[in-house]
Amino acid sequence: MAGPACDQKDVHFTMKSHDDSKIAPLLLDFSSLSKSQQTAFLGCVNRFLFVSPSHRRRLVECWRKRICARPADTAKPLDSNV
Repeated sequence: MAGPACDQKDVHFTMKSHDDSKIAPLLLDFSSLSKSQQTAFLGCVNRFLFVSPSHRRRLVECWRKRICARPADTAKPLDSNV
């Protein structure tokens, strides 16, 4: 059984097709977060958008180190049930 089709009004809320392959999965993962996790995430994104390019590079490096340091079982996608 297929899921609900995108309504015409949803077209304005979706991305252009060239962006969709990377952004849509992120939005889907975001939608599975709790309200408090969504708030924390949006706060981080907001801060990231306003820092200098050099600070962005440091943040990205920090995130990469955190992800690489996690045990393999915590690095699963948010929707993973295994």
